[in-house]
Amino acid sequence: MFRKWKNFVVFSIIAAFLFTLVPTIGTDAAGNVQVEINKRTNTLYYYENGRVVKTYRVATGRTSGLTPEGTFTVTFKTTYPGWKGIPGGDPKNPLGSRWIGIQVNGDKGRTYGIHGTNNPNSIGTHASSGCVRMHNGQVEELYKKVPVGTKVWIHSGTSNNVWRGVGGGTTKPPSVTPDSGTVKVTGTSVNVRTGASLSASIIGKANRPQTFQVTGKSGVWYRINYNGRTAYIHSDYAVKTTGTTPKPPTPAPAPQPSGYITTTENLTNIRSAASLNSKVLQRVYAGTRIVRVGTVGDFYQVRLKSGQIAYVHKSVAKPS
Repeated sequence: MFRKWKNFVVFSIIAAFLFTLVPTIGTDAAGNVQVEINKRTNTLYYYENGRVVKTYRVATGRTSGLTPEGTFTVTFKTTYPGWKGIPGGDPKNPLGSRWIGIQVNGDKGRTYGIHGTNNPNSIGTHASSGCVRMHNGQVEELYKKVPVGTKVWIHSGTSNNVWRGVGGGTTKPPSVTPDSGTVKVTGTSVNVRTGASLSASIIGKANRPQTFQVTGKSGVWYRINYNGRTAYIHSDYAVKTTGTTPKPPTPAPAPQPSGYITTTENLTNIRSAASLNSKVLQRVYAGTRIVRVGTVGDFYQVRLKSGQIAYVHKSVAKPS
């Protein structure tokens, strides 16, 4: 009897020890918690019940394309993650003390994540290979607050303490009207997204002259059949080739000047459309004065010296 009891105790201790090594995978309930990460300012916003509770400084990708943009889901969490043969907790391990993995393109949270660092001086800069770095003490704090299932919205636009990601907060998805026919891609490496929003996750790329079946229209987005999946592509980079096409609208009168803007950052991008994904027409230095003809969302609508209408993001210019 004593031997059986002893074996039971030993087994319980071993089982408890092994349990502590198992990472958190899909067992939490996200509730009303969201995370926003602004790559331009390297700031992380932690939301509870639609309100920003705390902000943290972070480090993101060395170049704009390394850290993915869109709305993703926390699917994997673990403490003291290992890295390329370096065990967790080792001072040489660049992942620090915590890993909060987000699912990107079906990778189950193993490729991209929010994690600690062994290089605290990099926080606040663009330094990573794609992940989001935090101070170890702060990522440990966030780790406790962010359950599996939490939505993480990553972007490089403007933050205003309002959740604008997909699948969280009070933002309603845009309506979709039925449509048919096909569209032909007019650009290269065009993002194909899960929703009709620049915040939606990117699930693939398309290049001219690929064509896709159209199943609907939502504002400036075509809903398409992408390898058997429902997806969306922006109409700036795709043109309708067959099917019902609405009559072209009556051309609007040319916008009239309403003042000027002055750029505030060196090499400010002047874009072809009011989108951070649109084509860069030219780059100008800080202090450049440009005729303003209106505003479209977060962009100033401007007229270039050539007469062409273009757009400048409000974060890099001011009225003058």
